[in-house]
Amino acid sequence: MRSSRPHNRGLRCLLITSITLFAVACTSPAPTAPSAAAATTPGAATAAKPASSPAAGAVASAQPSPSSAVLSAAAPTPSAALTKITVSAAPGSANDQPAWVAQETGIFQRNGLSIEVQSMPAAQGIAALLANQVQIAQTAGVETLGALAGGADLVIVANFVPVIPYQFYAGPDIQTVADLKGKKIGITTAGGSYDAAIRIVLPKLGLEPDKDVTLIPTGSIPNVTAALFNHAIDGAPLVVSPASFRAVQGGNFHEVFDFAKNAGPYAAGLVVVKRDYLAQNRDVVQRYIDGLVQGIARFKADRATSLQVDKKYLDETDDTLVARTYDYFVQNVTPSQPLPKPEQFTEILASMARTNDAVKNVDLNKALDPSLVQSAIDRGLDKNPGT
Repeated sequence: MRSSRPHNRGLRCLLITSITLFAVACTSPAPTAPSAAAATTPGAATAAKPASSPAAGAVASAQPSPSSAVLSAAAPTPSAALTKITVSAAPGSANDQPAWVAQETGIFQRNGLSIEVQSMPAAQGIAALLANQVQIAQTAGVETLGALAGGADLVIVANFVPVIPYQFYAGPDIQTVADLKGKKIGITTAGGSYDAAIRIVLPKLGLEPDKDVTLIPTGSIPNVTAALFNHAIDGAPLVVSPASFRAVQGGNFHEVFDFAKNAGPYAAGLVVVKRDYLAQNRDVVQRYIDGLVQGIARFKADRATSLQVDKKYLDETDDTLVARTYDYFVQNVTPSQPLPKPEQFTEILASMARTNDAVKNVDLNKALDPSLVQSAIDRGLDKNPGT
């Protein structure tokens, strides 16, 4: 697993990738070229679209890489017209592996959709959704709840990352959670994703934030990583990814605890739409959810194909690190039935309320619509890998 790589290389790798890996969560399939068949665009998304990030793949007219040749060949070109929709997502996050698989294996196409992905951080994705620049946002709970608290009329139709996909790393002096007492833990900002995650999980493990440990705001995820390597902090959460695995080995750090296994229900990977768009285009949103649910089934059932897809989208050649990331998500993160549920938001709302009183007024009964995922389940799509 390349543990012999120099310390500075591991740090540099994580610093570069961590800027885009997590914006509380979420991410998305890289875009593909629209089908040769005609594509129609529903709704009122007429504003200029933001440029796609090269990291997520351009709206791909480029030739497929050798590693994805088999996958591209497997995707059929339907003769019927496809409905074109634009989806926002943060690039390169392992959260989105099932959506990548749905894109690469033609599942979205077989559901009558031509997907264009606009790569942007989660907060920008919400802004683009509200500006009608995208029809669907794959985003995180903090950003979505913040928008709802600010009066945005949004509907959460799926939660495909219902846990916190972090692991907590520290140096050799800290072997157990109890060893963290009196220590310094790195976060980004007060009220941010790292802060919320720490405040949720530590009490479950016997420690009280601000009393038993000191939370050190560093300003950004790269700064958290730098502080860990420079020993300015004693431990920190890191997003699960090949880059994280490689970097912490180079720095002689080890996992102390896992958030997905200890923090309980969470909202880290949401599918969000505007309420008026859903009312006018429910069939389109249903087809997107159908494709995502089938993509999850294919992701879990077809390890070989999923690993090929992951290597492409994660831009990683180390088979061991890719497989470790895939196995973590299959075993600990990705649900077969990505139903949005109120209990997934309870603790994140409580954490956010420390710095934003308005979130106390968020009506989850109004904001959540599990009926689209339930429809896919009722039709057996959670057991159909979309082949």
